[in-house]
Amino acid sequence: MPLDHGGATTTEGFAAPAPAARGRAAGGRARAGGGRARAGGALARACDDVRTSGERARAGGEGGQATVELVALLPVLGVLALGVWQVAVAGHAMWSASAAARTASRIAAVSGGADGAAGAVRRIAGRRARVRDADDGAVRVTVPIPLVTGGDLGTFSTTARFEPQR
Repeated sequence: MPLDHGGATTTEGFAAPAPAARGRAAGGRARAGGGRARAGGALARACDDVRTSGERARAGGEGGQATVELVALLPVLGVLALGVWQVAVAGHAMWSASAAARTASRIAAVSGGADGAAGAVRRIAGRRARVRDADDGAVRVTVPIPLVTGGDLGTFSTTARFEPQR
């Protein structure tokens, strides 16, 4: 709530210029220090002291704190980004293996075996994908899950079955 101190209104502890003391155009006389009027009394001096101590604290070396905190946080953000990317790569490998297994099972159902499906599986899941017949007429596709930083995380295998078409 604004307070009135002898013609100057203060908000949150800082003095605002009084209407008559804004310079010669308002009928007042020019003041030293930029023409800014200050409310008289202890409140104005206390406000000036608070502002001055805040300016001193800022000048004391806290200006680069945000930069230091950002630099300290960058490795954490980098590792987090790599983790999200790795999850996306692993999900893509699993999705590709499932799609390749469904395609291979349809080809095996029409042609009578998984041998003809190897080319289609490699086009869908990559050249390192492996295809083999399972015991019950299904087709099993195994795909490596690549690491973002190089190498392999492991493998993912999935099986799909499609009724033979005769």
